[in-house]
Amino acid sequence: MFEREQRTRPDAEHDPHLEDAEISARVRGGLRSILRLSSDFDIDARSPVDLGLSSLGAITLQYQIRMTCNVEVAVSEILSAASVAGLVDLALLRRATGLSSGQEGMLL
Repeated sequence: MFEREQRTRPDAEHDPHLEDAEISARVRGGLRSILRLSSDFDIDARSPVDLGLSSLGAITLQYQIRMTCNVEVAVSEILSAASVAGLVDLALLRRATGLSSGQEGMLL
């Protein structure tokens, strides 16, 4: 009847050797896209919530980070990040250490 859709990551986006700059750009770009912020608007010093990110937006960003960077960041971590720069640092740390928030507990 209905075939279950397979969710796969395209090889280009699943590259395990992404550079830090690429991960940083993808996290910032995902947030800019969700919030419809221009590329010249400085977002690094402000928190995602201060920029207008809602819980639904955080879920979307979490999915984008997982799919494009192969990094797990909890929705609660996205919403509680003191700054976008801090969120990027967290994603980079998780990528470098191979840890994910899933190893620490529930992702929501």
